[in-house]
Amino acid sequence: MHGSEGMLHLEDICSYVPYNKKGYLVKIWSILLDSCVDASPLLVINNGMMSIFIGSHSYLFLCIDGYSGSVRWSVKLEGRIECSAAITGDFSEVVVGCYKGKIYFLDMSTGKLSWTFQTDGEVKMQPVVDKMRNLIWYL
Repeated sequence: MHGSEGMLHLEDICSYVPYNKKGYLVKIWSILLDSCVDASPLLVINNGMMSIFIGSHSYLFLCIDGYSGSVRWSVKLEGRIECSAAITGDFSEVVVGCYKGKIYFLDMSTGKLSWTFQTDGEVKMQPVVDKMRNLIWYL
């Protein structure tokens, strides 16, 4: 599964499997999240980097290098994470909510908190990004 220089390449991960053929899964790495995961991971490919964003009921929210499986950064939020994240239109921040009703805007590269917004209830849905009007919608 590894390409040249010991690095995993996108072509190694994504390949075409005809609809009438059986594919297969190969475990290339794994990450412990200390609790159950309700939300789907968010995969972002930008400037040749593959980043996977995922959170769990342990309040942990991580950015993982999709090629190597190493954790780029990890933050502990104030509540369990039950929703998938989204990326702002300019790829500068990742947006995720938690069960304590907060929406977090984190620097995509470092995980550093930019700002938060307190809602009136649990955040359990993935946000929708409106690039045209530069808005983030939580419904």
